[in-house]
Amino acid sequence: MNALLALVIGMGSAWADDDIGTLLDSIPEIQAPEPEVDEAAAQAPPPPEEQESFPAYAARVRTAVLAAWSPKKRVLEKDPRASIQLMLKISGTGEVLDVIAVELSGNSKFDSSVLAAIQAAVVPVPPPTLAPQTEQGMMLTVRAVDHR
Repeated sequence: MNALLALVIGMGSAWADDDIGTLLDSIPEIQAPEPEVDEAAAQAPPPPEEQESFPAYAARVRTAVLAAWSPKKRVLEKDPRASIQLMLKISGTGEVLDVIAVELSGNSKFDSSVLAAIQAAVVPVPPPTLAPQTEQGMMLTVRAVDHR
């Protein structure tokens, strides 16, 4: 009787496999729909941070440098009219690539304090639309009277 039961169970299993295979083969393939393109979103202006003007970004860089600038009081008192003009080249990730002196103040301690501030500053990442310009260079002027 066990042999008969095993034969019936084994046959049932084969029939079940055949039935499942037939069932799976009968299911039609369904193609994934093409993603819809939102025409309005594709033509929408970029987000506000990508619309920032070059002067507005330069002002943010200047603010970051001034926030990191901590000259000694006597350096400022020595020449309260001291001013330095630099060209900064900034990568698309906000890394300062180069600093070129355009006009030094004549006070090496003042100039060094500004350069140290540039190194210490957390320079903001430029908007992607401005990155090519910031890599070419932007002017930064720091005056003794800018320190507060």
